[in-house]
Amino acid sequence: MQLQQITHDPPVPFQLEIATQSQADITNTLECLEILRLLPGRRIVCRATFQGQTVIAKLFIHPGKSAADHEQELTGYKHFISAKIITPTLLFSGSLKSAGFFVLYEYIASTTSLESHIALKPNQSSIAYIRELMPLIAKMHNAHIQQIDLHLNNFLVQHHKKEKQLYAIDCGDISLLSQSEDTRLLQINKNIACILSQLPIIYDQFLYDFLKLYQQKSIFKPIASHEAICDQINQWRKWRIRKYLKKATRSCSEFIHEQNWHELRIYKREYADQEWQSFYNHLDELVENSPRLKDGNSATVALAECQGQKIVIKRYNIKDFRHWLSRFWRPSRGWKTWQNAHQLIVLGIKTPEPIAIIEHRLGWLRHKAFYVSRYDPAEDALSRYTKTDKVTAVQIEDFRQLFTAMIHSHLSHGDLKANNILLTEGGLSIIDLDAMKTHTSSRCFEKAFKRDLRRFMQNWAFESKVHKQLAQLLKELPNNSIS
Repeated sequence: MQLQQITHDPPVPFQLEIATQSQADITNTLECLEILRLLPGRRIVCRATFQGQTVIAKLFIHPGKSAADHEQELTGYKHFISAKIITPTLLFSGSLKSAGFFVLYEYIASTTSLESHIALKPNQSSIAYIRELMPLIAKMHNAHIQQIDLHLNNFLVQHHKKEKQLYAIDCGDISLLSQSEDTRLLQINKNIACILSQLPIIYDQFLYDFLKLYQQKSIFKPIASHEAICDQINQWRKWRIRKYLKKATRSCSEFIHEQNWHELRIYKREYADQEWQSFYNHLDELVENSPRLKDGNSATVALAECQGQKIVIKRYNIKDFRHWLSRFWRPSRGWKTWQNAHQLIVLGIKTPEPIAIIEHRLGWLRHKAFYVSRYDPAEDALSRYTKTDKVTAVQIEDFRQLFTAMIHSHLSHGDLKANNILLTEGGLSIIDLDAMKTHTSSRCFEKAFKRDLRRFMQNWAFESKVHKQLAQLLKELPNNSIS
């Protein structure tokens, strides 16, 4: 197999001939069982077997950079060991017979990514994991090293009975901190802001505690002020949103982009098999023949099914020629919904999983669009609170967290009716995102957000208990009041 030619979804298992550094003249066979990460033409990470042992294999395959990548990996591993950072043991390294290099690490069973343990709705378990992470990052910095692209997936959690162990991985991303004190502190602040920006935005309420935990273990003088770190976190978040939204518009490991004269189609790679392709090809028929969730002139929402999963199809209609003239030259509302849904994912605000955006076109002229997402059976807030006259303490806190997250991210919904908020077990989820907007101006945001909250409160009679409870909650939101 030509590793450099692998793009996505390579057939597994496959075998490679390798030579270890200790036995350079002996050819061994490495069998790759599962691709864990793939950077086409650069690096492949897989679960594999070697000499009867399960291992994690990193394959460096870039024609001009594989030797440097391999050496960087080995150097980073030495830095981890020297700093007494717990990391999977390096077993073997050497060259690939087909050109390139490899390293083999021990396979640690029953591990999960740290990211998978960070709930969108803060809980004691999630906060405990972050409280363990901050001293570990301080330990790296104390050893004068940093992970340049520091992220939650660079840490694995292993549970053993009632104990858990945190492993640091990705040695190839390790670099030395600067010898200059001022530059080093800038690097440290940037590194801390980078990892904290990846937490759901509602975790910002715990930032002071997280930074204090770091500082208690750091050998360096106090890091930047809380306000300065928050500014850096916001900058990182904006960068991550821009990067992810670009990713969500092209073919990559997560998405597939297809476009011709008549159609633009972007969908998640996991929803790409033949049955899903047939589903995408018959969206109009499915909308017409499936149960309706909403039947309006400008949008029709239907509940369909594919591979045993309930799927929501929202069709953005073109009502007439005049309506088409006002829409064909602009991004469709389906496109806006697709972008907004992925922005919410980066911010850690719940919304049903986006699956696909499909626009019917004639060249660059847009026509109707379809937004496809997973169906969430959760009850909406309007339905719930027309049947009961009390909002529970848990639900009050859920509303507080949602509105606070919107405030922190300067996000307005545009049509915050109560039936656009779903009451899920993991917190509130918002739908109908085509009018959602992120504001760069605080004044514009405050105006739009007040309008959101007024629309939200119009769902209940002024004298009702639900209205009074929610009105009290709104008064307690940070830096916000409604008139």
